[in-house]
Amino acid sequence: MQGALLKPFMVEFKGGQCHAFQGFVSQPENRKRPLRTCKPQGAAISIALCSSLTLHLEGWTKAHSQQERRASSLCCSTSHGSSIERTLDGFSTEADEDADACAEVPAEEIDRRLRKAAALIATADSLAPFDRRTFNAALLIWTAIRDIPPTERPRLLSMVMPQDIVKLWRVAGDRYMASRHQLAEAQGPEYSLYDDFPEDLDQVVTYEGRAAVPLNAIFGGFRKLFFLQPRTFEMYGRVQVRKGPLGELLYPLYYKCSIGTTTIPATDELSDVQLEYLDPEELGLHPADVPSSGRWPHIRPHRWPFSGGLVDYLRAVGPGVYVGVGWKQVDTAQAKRFLYFMLVRRPDNKK
Repeated sequence: MQGALLKPFMVEFKGGQCHAFQGFVSQPENRKRPLRTCKPQGAAISIALCSSLTLHLEGWTKAHSQQERRASSLCCSTSHGSSIERTLDGFSTEADEDADACAEVPAEEIDRRLRKAAALIATADSLAPFDRRTFNAALLIWTAIRDIPPTERPRLLSMVMPQDIVKLWRVAGDRYMASRHQLAEAQGPEYSLYDDFPEDLDQVVTYEGRAAVPLNAIFGGFRKLFFLQPRTFEMYGRVQVRKGPLGELLYPLYYKCSIGTTTIPATDELSDVQLEYLDPEELGLHPADVPSSGRWPHIRPHRWPFSGGLVDYLRAVGPGVYVGVGWKQVDTAQAKRFLYFMLVRRPDNKK
């Protein structure tokens, strides 16, 4: 059966569940009436869109392979933003508007986009594309995150599981293999990593963070704050462990930030941003260099478990969204992985 290949897309069932699929549209041998039921058939399901077209969806998840799911509403959204929507009254098509082009996005649409991005993060490493030469899971996730209004992106942190953060690090590496054309299409021609960080001396950029196991249970959520050092315009920052005054006293956690593609020495993996937790004498940051507003505790040597030459490596996964992994230098010839985490930029006008 011949058909036109579609890029990977999300299927959202009534009730809010999202699943990722790869598919193609083909001409069936016999005309069919619109189906009322979505029935898994092995690793694929077929849905009659109209009297002359059938959409074949590959990638039905194992957890649902033994179920027959009735759906009063089914929406198949492609990575281009277009959608094919079926209701019990028939089928209709509609185009989703880009988040940046909308002054206001309805709450239900925001929820849908968030679920779509979270589902892609959870399943992107298991998608089986028809053409691996053009498929890039990292850019698929990027597009989904880009479509979420910036003020709503921090909600992603509560929608991903710890294991998804670890997976996201691996999938994010696919972005380095994308062509310039693919990057421009997903990110936009004007995007720069520097857009995600402070541009002015009086600006502090805040990222909400969530760690994968084990430290998330100890410290809960955390924040990373970035600012420019006024004497050299180099970028610095600190971690807020959000444990009150005692946490501020014990863990000031200042670091020096570098933007640029670098490899992790232990694994040769690529990263976009590096955060070095240097000792005070190596950090190059004086008390007068920190911003005048906000809480900036005294710079101190790092305590366990952040001591011992910790470096965070970040990979961009969307505008203002990063996945990271920390590495600690055990000795001159050996390093060990510390933990994985995810960061989402908080809008500047939010306190």
